[in-house]
Amino acid sequence: MAGSDASPAGIVVVRVRFAAHSVASGRVRRTFKHPRFCLAVEEPVALADVPREPAKPDPLDDLYVVFVPSRAAAEWKELGADWLTPVDDPDAPAVALKCGDDRIEWRPGRAVVHLAAGVRDEILLGLIEFAFYEGELRRLEAEMETRETGAADDIPRSQTIRRHDKAHWPRFTAAIEAFARMRLTFARLAPRFEHLAGANVIPFAKLSARLLRHARVERRSASLDARLEACEELYEGANDRVADYLGWFNGHVLEVIIVALLLLEVVLLTWDLLIRSNE
Repeated sequence: MAGSDASPAGIVVVRVRFAAHSVASGRVRRTFKHPRFCLAVEEPVALADVPREPAKPDPLDDLYVVFVPSRAAAEWKELGADWLTPVDDPDAPAVALKCGDDRIEWRPGRAVVHLAAGVRDEILLGLIEFAFYEGELRRLEAEMETRETGAADDIPRSQTIRRHDKAHWPRFTAAIEAFARMRLTFARLAPRFEHLAGANVIPFAKLSARLLRHARVERRSASLDARLEACEELYEGANDRVADYLGWFNGHVLEVIIVALLLLEVVLLTWDLLIRSNE
């Protein structure tokens, strides 16, 4: 973390950007491959440039980490008293834990490390690992929230197929494709949680695993898995019923056309007989 811009009392701020492409500036601290390619890029930030107001929605691709040595506790208490103010949502993820003699507080996009000693790099790496994977889970959760609203409205349309709901049918197909993409992403993400849970050798991985446990990642993953399964079943069933309905409808229309052609043939034959009988 050389080059970080510290306050007179020793407060150090680092911004970590999660970039999906190569970058021209900053120090790449971690390269992630799952569930997507991403670079964790460290940049020094002046204390005066740290955003004070909470971002809405919670950031997914930024993490500000403030390292507060014990001698600067009073300064930070004055400057950052509201910096980690909890959001109104009681279910929003937040973490507070002890790491040896140090103390870590986190909420999405922000972390404060109260230092008893001068070691920072190991903690920063653990926070980077944790913040990326937790952010990817939160990204899926946010998309799930949006799509579940539409799914609730589609329940009556998916159970009883009516012709006047025809405009919604292409959206059923688009929805199941979206849930399939989410499922693939989740399938690449979930094993990372299990891998970190078993990491007992690398210190920063142990810290990351502890942070993930405190952020209730296991419970949130199980909940997301169940919600994904419910929506997949809803739209798979809807698409099957639409396909059955279209098969029946098209077959019915074909039968009507055949009957109409047979009737036309009868009319033409009758007309031909009438003409011949009058000759």
